[in-house]
Amino acid sequence: MVIIKKSRIHGKGVFTTQFIPSGTLLECDILEVCGVELLDKYVFPYIGTRNCLHIGFGSFLNSSNTPNVKHIKIDIEEQMSYFETLLDINIGEELFLNYM
Repeated sequence: MVIIKKSRIHGKGVFTTQFIPSGTLLECDILEVCGVELLDKYVFPYIGTRNCLHIGFGSFLNSSNTPNVKHIKIDIEEQMSYFETLLDINIGEELFLNYM
């Protein structure tokens, strides 16, 4: 459904390999990390000072003021992070979050 490849926006990005309708749930594996300062810019806060690292495509989502996906939740017990598409996304389009 998605691949990671060079982005014209910044470094690498996440792109579709098939049409993804609006409202589609996307799952990404995570790993809980604690006290690893080297990873600070790559981790995602989920409970207070606890953080997780997206192991799959989630760590390659670029930011945009006009995102086409949003982060829904993190399930630390399942070690999963969930995103939802905000719009229909056509084949070859890059997926974007809004980091703010």
